[in-house]
Amino acid sequence: MSRAEIVKRQLEAVSAGAEKETQAILEALPHITFGELEEHIRQFILHKFLLDSDCEEDDIRKLSQLSIEKLLSISERELNTSDLGLGCGGTSSVDNKIILLFMALGRELGVAVNPLRTPALKTVRILTEEIQMLLKEEGRLA
Repeated sequence: MSRAEIVKRQLEAVSAGAEKETQAILEALPHITFGELEEHIRQFILHKFLLDSDCEEDDIRKLSQLSIEKLLSISERELNTSDLGLGCGGTSSVDNKIILLFMALGRELGVAVNPLRTPALKTVRILTEEIQMLLKEEGRLA
């Protein structure tokens, strides 16, 4: 099996794992508890960021950094001092990864996360509170 095929299979597994978490949320509506919602969102993030399912980190920025470090096999010090992926808009790879994560989660759950709110969504818990509020506003959560 070629390296490209291995990577393709790994990415398919990641997508399937993340989709399983959002499906579990949607199937549990309208009676999902906050704790269940938070755990499914945590696992969604860990799948998307290619991190181990037992990772206990709550800070989304740190999770994004860990993901990039893992993918590129570089140290946190090197990551923080590099201009890794600094685009013309001045956003880092860490920020881009977080934005894409929020977009994917919103798309999968059928909610629109307000882009102006995303800087405040610093932890898995705060993100879960935001998703819970959006689901309630749409009448999809009891």
